[in-house]
Order: sequence, then structure tokens, then C-alpha cells
Amino acid sequence: MEHMKGCHLKRFFPALAWGVSCIFFLLVILFICYEYIDYRSLCNIGVVDDGIDELHTTLLSVGAGALACLFVIACVGLVGALRSLKVRPLKTEPVDAASVHSDLDAALQDLQIDKSGRCLVYRQVVISLSPRVTLFLDVLVRKENHVLSPEELNGLFYEGYYDGTESGHSRVRNIKYKVHIALQDTPFDVVRDASGNLCLVLKS
Repeated sequence: MEHMKGCHLKRFFPALAWGVSCIFFLLVILFICYEYIDYRSLCNIGVVDDGIDELHTTLLSVGAGALACLFVIACVGLVGALRSLKVRPLKTEPVDAASVHSDLDAALQDLQIDKSGRCLVYRQVVISLSPRVTLFLDVLVRKENHVLSPEELNGLFYEGYYDGTESGHSRVRNIKYKVHIALQDTPFDVVRDASGNLCLVLKS
């Protein structure tokens, strides 16, 4: 879900641009129509010569027609952009869980968490960590299934770190984000599964 949010935001901008264009062209067309009505009233009382009247009428008609065409194009673009926002279900292929877990364990052989030095070492890459991220990764890497539930964070950090409230959820999202940043130069990442657990995975 968190990954989809970023994708949807980026896909929203074309629809917004087309929508603004539609509104702009519509307002300009309405303004021209209003001015044309006022202009015709001046012509009717003889303020404007007939020759100038015909020229102005032609220019206004051409301008309004061009803007109407642009308005239609913008509407078509808006409809297309809105259709592209629809979320299509992804086709999933069966995954061998044992194979995935084996690949993760093999890759973890090159990863070390230095608790005393508060850093992560992956091959030749050394990344400084905060004390909380160091503790989190140390426990997550050493766990057999490399999964931590939000409730386990209470024993890992302090009681009440995750209490089911919005503040608790926010703290879990915060630690996940910090770990994600710490792992960005490695092939690992931390994601949340369907149950909300924090899982160490290999980047696809």
C-alpha cells in the first residue's frame, strides 16, 4: 500500500494538468462570449463602423473556435489521464518461499551489524546507524524468519512503543522508513506484510 501511494501521486499530476487546462480554456471561452455580447451592443447603437465590426466578428469567431478545439483536446486528455489512474490487479506468479528464504540467508552472509560501532557493514560498504536502527536490524537479521511484529517492538525498544493507536502506528512507520534509508545501498529492504509485520527481504 505504501508503495502504491507514491505511484498514484505521480500518476495524478497529468490528470491535474489536463483538468486545469480544461478550466482555463472554458473560462477564456466564456470571457470571449461575454465580451462579444457587449461588443454587439455597441455595434447596434452605431458606435462601431460596419467594416471594423465585420473584422472583429471574424477574429472573435476564429479565436473562440480555436479555443473550443483546445478545450475538447484538453477534455480528451483529462479523460485519458483519469482512466490511467485506475488500479489494475497485478498478475502474480507462484513463488517458492523456501527458495526466497534461502537466497536471503545466502545474501545475509555478507551483512554484519556492528552494535558497538553502531554501523552496518555490507562487503565494502559501511553505513552509520542510529542506536535504535542498530538494535532493530541486529534482532531482525538474527531472527530465523527475519520477521518482527509491531508488538515485538515493545520488548525491543520500550513498553508502549506500539500500542495500537495512531501514534503507535506512526512510530512503526518511522522506524521502517529509517531502516529503509539505512539499507538503500544494500540489496536488502524492510517491508510490511499483510499482517503488518516488518519483514527483511531482498530487493526485487
